[in-house]
Amino acid sequence: MLWLTLINFLILLHDILLNNGQAIDSIGTLRKRIANGEEAQLFEFPFQVAIRKNYDGSWYLECGGVLVAPDKVLTTYSCVTRTKPNNVRVSVGVLNMFGPPNQYEQTIYVSKIYRHESIKDDQFEVLGSHNIAVLTLITPAKLNQNVQIARLAENVSKYLETYETMEMEPRCKMSGWGYTDRRNLVPNTLQKASTRIVDNKLCQQWWPMVKVALEEGMYLCTMDMNVYESSQKPTLRGPCFGDGGTPLLCAPNNDKLELVGLGISGTIDCSESYLPVLYLNLSMYRDWLSDKL
Repeated sequence: MLWLTLINFLILLHDILLNNGQAIDSIGTLRKRIANGEEAQLFEFPFQVAIRKNYDGSWYLECGGVLVAPDKVLTTYSCVTRTKPNNVRVSVGVLNMFGPPNQYEQTIYVSKIYRHESIKDDQFEVLGSHNIAVLTLITPAKLNQNVQIARLAENVSKYLETYETMEMEPRCKMSGWGYTDRRNLVPNTLQKASTRIVDNKLCQQWWPMVKVALEEGMYLCTMDMNVYESSQKPTLRGPCFGDGGTPLLCAPNNDKLELVGLGISGTIDCSESYLPVLYLNLSMYRDWLSDKL
């Protein structure tokens, strides 16, 4: 489909390397990820993973992931496509990306990459494919106060919101490293932002091109909408362009966070656009994940 081809081209165009604290895309411009976020606190996202890839002997931050077992990291396949396991390593327990490591941090190499069986590299697209992968670590991570295993949500429907059912405070969060706006360098501290999972009808009002994928249940659609603003326009906080593996986490009744999705796309300009953000709906992959874990 034309819209899938266009969106995949835009996302792939903005695949990045991190060099000297700056995110540089394939055309040499600065790229942001989580926009309008705030700094996370130590122990707040203990299952957050930073995934680095080896380019000509140097290790660059590629994307995010989630620790789902002591020796398993869940991420999007677009993060590790066409990459050998020995060129990938992960960091767990990280809060600040630069400077000396804290006492909880561990860096572990990857031994295997499991992708969805339907994926073929020569036909892979960021959208329209089962964009999911599990990384097996050479040695298990040692669990501690800032290294924990994420709990996969069993029921995502309880988090869906409409204008009529929308609560005052969003129940979902995202986290990751990246720009807070396009002029800034990558922040040192892990960023977080609140968001909402909106139902299909509400999502389609802003992005009708995702109608089929949403109806099939492959994706979750998120927006952070302040419906009390006089403009009645949503204020969008979220990842941009291929920030693969960014976890989407929700908490029922202010309970512990559950993992519900992985970030696969953003908008062209997170600080100005009102398009929603797409996440891979992990409840659709429970059987696949239990087989890989």
